[in-house]
Amino acid sequence: MYEDFVDATLNLLEKTVASLPNHDGGAAILETFNDEATSNEIVYHFRVSAWLAYCLVTRIAENRLDDNQRVDEVTCGLLCGFS
Repeated sequence: MYEDFVDATLNLLEKTVASLPNHDGGAAILETFNDEATSNEIVYHFRVSAWLAYCLVTRIAENRLDDNQRVDEVTCGLLCGFS
């Protein structure tokens, strides 16, 4: 499910890069954010990403990571609801 929100963000970034040579004043961004569902997906993606970063930094600061534990394992655990 999280990947769906990432896809919406990546699609927006691709549209933005493709529209740069056209100098269209950000029409792709305006069009994307005027679609409520897509806009919500992108905002949710950034909110979850910020939450994951906060949780990861907190775990590192509190030395709650095992020596052999990888960052992607911790991130997956956070997304799946494991502590």
